[in-house]
Amino acid sequence: MTIIAVVLAAFLLLASAQNDEPLPFHRLILTAILGGFGLFIVLIGQLQRMTSVLAGRHQEPAPPTP
Repeated sequence: MTIIAVVLAAFLLLASAQNDEPLPFHRLILTAILGGFGLFIVLIGQLQRMTSVLAGRHQEPAPPTP
């Protein structure tokens, strides 16, 4: 989901940059919302990983056996 939001935001910025026109306000707001949504998803994932590590539920992968 994060990748989709980032790709859409990048596409909107590239499409407006090719027109050599100033970025319309509604497109700027949409880009900010999509980027913020992607960042929010990433931060929630990091927070879940941190809390699982602190709670001791996170297990390191076993080293490969020869």
